[in-house]
This record gives sequence, C-alpha cells and structure tokens, in this order.
Amino acid sequence: PIPADAPTKGKWIDVNLIQQIMVAYEDRNPVRTCLVTTGMAGWETPPGNYRILVRVANETMDSDSIGAESFYKLEDVLFTQYFTDEGHAIHFAWWRTPETIGRPGSHGCLNLLLEESQFFWDWAEIGTPVIVHN
Repeated sequence: PIPADAPTKGKWIDVNLIQQIMVAYEDRNPVRTCLVTTGMAGWETPPGNYRILVRVANETMDSDSIGAESFYKLEDVLFTQYFTDEGHAIHFAWWRTPETIGRPGSHGCLNLLLEESQFFWDWAEIGTPVIVHN
C-alpha cells in the first residue's frame, strides 16, 4: 500500500525497505517498479520523507567519504541522486547483477541496475520526493 503521507500529486519515489522495491509514481499511478538494494545491517537506509537534493552524472565514491569500516573506491558510479545530506543516494551499482540486486547490501544507498538507474535519472529531478519506509 501507498504510505498515508505520500504525495497525491506530481512525481515521487516510493522505497519499501522490507520488500526491496522502488516505485516511480506520477500522482498515485505507478510508472515503474524495480528491485533495489538498500543498506545492510549497521548501514541501514534511513526511513523518512526526503527530496532529491543533488544530482551527479558520473562520480567516484570511496569509503573515506562515509567512514566505512573497510576501504573501497568505486569509479564511474553513474546517475547518482542524493536525497540526504549524509550521502544517501539513488545510483547505478555496476558491481550488482540481476542475481544480487534486491537484498540489503549497500552502505545506505539505493543501488539499482543500469536500466533502472537510467530511467530514474531521466524521470526524476532536483526536488522529487523520495519516501523511504518499512
């Protein structure tokens, strides 16, 4: 079901942390549904009502920026759309496959496969609401 406090007009994104599903809505009509990988234990994606704040077409993400426990450096992370000031974002995760998407495993971001991340990049914009819930 749609969260009670979800927008009734315009574009918005619904993220169900239990089901690991992300849905693009226009008004109350679903436009696209896909599997997503959300934050793993200790790095949970925070539930709440957000908006896309910053968009970066291609960037490098590393463990230093979020204080991760083990070193990583991920180059060519495409279609990044930040929705918190703490670094939580929707983005393409080239290290995921159709077999590994759809279960918690990120450092709090919403990992998508290429086709889905391209869709959300083209469809959303700065200010698009992102509703994250259990």
